[in-house]
Amino acid sequence: MTHDIVTAVHETVVNSVRHGGGRGVLRLRSDSEYVICEISDPGTLAAPPAPPFPGHLPPDPGAASGHGMWVVRQLSDLATQTLDPTGSVVRLYFRRSAAV
Repeated sequence: MTHDIVTAVHETVVNSVRHGGGRGVLRLRSDSEYVICEISDPGTLAAPPAPPFPGHLPPDPGAASGHGMWVVRQLSDLATQTLDPTGSVVRLYFRRSAAV
């Protein structure tokens, strides 16, 4: 399960840097049930608009990009996001029993 966490966080951090102004912040915390990874960035007004439900549907297999958030959703127990040109926050939740 550790590989799932690393892969999902890596993909989200890459998206944050690529689409969120070139930098981002990763915060990790846990409670008795979940490891929670929060990735935030300052946004950029030049970023293309986010799709309506990023990662909720499988991408076109032939597409050169657009697979990241779908993969993140497959690997995490829950993924929430606030995507905005002025700053974005993605939270990934991983059940502790599966993560340990």
